[in-house]
Amino acid sequence: MLCKEILPSHDDKVPVLLLGDPAYPLLPYCMKEFPNPHNNEEVIFNNMLRGRRNRFKAKWQVLNKCLDTASKSVRNIVYACFFLHNICEMKGVPIDDDIVVWQTAQNKYIQPNTEANRRYSFNSADGTYVRNVITAMYKEHLPQ
Repeated sequence: MLCKEILPSHDDKVPVLLLGDPAYPLLPYCMKEFPNPHNNEEVIFNNMLRGRRNRFKAKWQVLNKCLDTASKSVRNIVYACFFLHNICEMKGVPIDDDIVVWQTAQNKYIQPNTEANRRYSFNSADGTYVRNVITAMYKEHLPQ
């Protein structure tokens, strides 16, 4: 698994991540928000995760609707969006802030607030650990 050291003062490494919404399980490679943030760092984590997810969905709006195609094609479309998105981010390709604002507003209508299915919403200890490492990075490196 690809990992990156994000805190120079620690030996903790974080794997390449997917950014999930509350319906996804918390796993070392799939981050989701703190369900009830208890401190400023957890609120910052949630805001940063939500912001990154909104940038992705704003840039690749094909993922905002039902893809009427074969399952194998859907998987390839999603992978292509991830791949291209990461290249755009590494190269600093800008995205119009108005589109991100629009996407953020749309998310309220696209996904209603519902409880996650308990069958799929377990939180693994490893996922919690990775989320805590990222939260610690925000605490150390963002202005208070």
